[in-house]
Amino acid sequence: MGILDKLEKKIERILLIGHTAHGKTYNTVRIALNLANKGKKVLYIDNESGSLDEWDELKKKGKITKEIDKNIILVTPKDFIEFKDYALNYQDKVHAIIIDPFSLNMEARITAREQYLRVGKIWRGEKEIPIEDRVTFHLTGFDYQLPNEWQMEVLRGLAKGRVHFIVTELIPTKVMEEVKGVARNYNIDKILIETDETRLPKKLKELFDFFGYFDKVILCEREIKYGKKNYYGIIIKWRGKDLSGEKIDNVYQFLLKSTKLMK
Repeated sequence: MGILDKLEKKIERILLIGHTAHGKTYNTVRIALNLANKGKKVLYIDNESGSLDEWDELKKKGKITKEIDKNIILVTPKDFIEFKDYALNYQDKVHAIIIDPFSLNMEARITAREQYLRVGKIWRGEKEIPIEDRVTFHLTGFDYQLPNEWQMEVLRGLAKGRVHFIVTELIPTKVMEEVKGVARNYNIDKILIETDETRLPKKLKELFDFFGYFDKVILCEREIKYGKKNYYGIIIKWRGKDLSGEKIDNVYQFLLKSTKLMK
């Protein structure tokens, strides 16, 4: 396959981050609405049922037609295994996958614990060890291999997949880390343009690794004036262009116009 063919089939890999109630779900719901209105199928994976209030508001305004309702598949997985299956197995069935929020670590570990308890044993190399106390059992050491592998499978599967995907994740505007006994605050909106990556503490290095699976990362923000919320965004990463720090007045409209989501 030549360069032009690859470019034609390139998928959008978008991450929306920020505090709770700062517009992540607001924007993803409206991206889904606009895609569905154009006849494009969307799988909306709502891991916390947090999108229902947004959908309810749109319903009250008469924005959800039968055509839109037909084109949006809204699911709430019961555990990480079901979430993984949706994320990886719907790529031939939809135009885009939206995951709101990702919540990888905790969900994967809870599901892994449940699976270990179901079989009643854990492994240390070739040795099987029965789980004697099912109430206090928790993951330690090598037990984390299973949830970690699940997480990597989802990320790699999406990044190498065939459909556009948009992910939200709860990440504060500021991240505090203690380095050699000294507490430091890192501003997420400036982290890629002002910070030496080689000197970052462990928590922020993991954040950089997570960003690596996405071509576009936007920090969702809000301001309240006269009791009215106004959502906006700040570009953290836009692969191929030096746009870090640029403010976006309307995130979902900007993404629909500036990416291949609608094509």
